[in-house]
Formats: sequence, structure tokens, C-alpha cells
Amino acid sequence: MNNGIELIFIDNPTVSTPYIKQLLNVAEKQNLVAKTSLENTVKLLLIVELDRAEQERKILIKRITDGIKNSGKKQGRKPGQLDKMTNELHSDILNYLNDRSIKQVTLMEKHKISRNTLKKYIALVQAEQKK
Repeated sequence: MNNGIELIFIDNPTVSTPYIKQLLNVAEKQNLVAKTSLENTVKLLLIVELDRAEQERKILIKRITDGIKNSGKKQGRKPGQLDKMTNELHSDILNYLNDRSIKQVTLMEKHKISRNTLKKYIALVQAEQKK
């Protein structure tokens, strides 16, 4: 609250920052007992509300993960899918394997692929050749 951050709880405006600031201003004008009880009440309100928000977040995460598990659909790419492996890239990799004067960087730039993707494709082509 002192850092210029305002928390707004739509479902419970009594713990929103403006209301809490108002309560703390009232507490400053009270005697020691009233001041202490109001400050502790504010702390308790914030703790309860933040704990409730955390519990809701955990429930949402659990529901989403359970829904994904129970869904019949597969997530992500199919394993072994070669998106960027064209016939031209395949032949360039074969040329690279036979003629090491060709640089990997040249192949990466020509086909617009990353080093890891190129290494994966080189390994696949090498395994293909061994068969």
C-alpha cells in the first residue's frame, strides 16, 4: 500500500486498497486499543482474502490440468514431425556429409533453421544412411 500499488478486489471491495487506507487513517485517530484492533483487523482481512485468492488459483490450475488429462485430444506436435525438412535440405545435408568444406552456418542461413534443428536433421539423415 505504501508502494503506490492499489489492490482492487471486485468480489470483496472491503479489502481493496482505498478502503483499507481509509480504515488505517481512522485507526491513527483512535486510542491505542482501538488503533491496534483496527490494524490487526485490516491485516486479518488481507490475509484471508489473499489466501482465498491463492486457493482459487490452485483450484483453477487443478481443473485445467485435469481437463487436459481427460481430454481425448493430444497436445503439441506429433513426435518426429519434420516441419522444415524439404527435399532440397535433405540433399544439402547429404552433400554436407560427403563434403565437409560446406559449413553448417551456410545451411542454416540458406534454409532459415536453427543450429539445433540442423543437428537433429543431420542425425536423422545419418541414421537413414546407415540402414
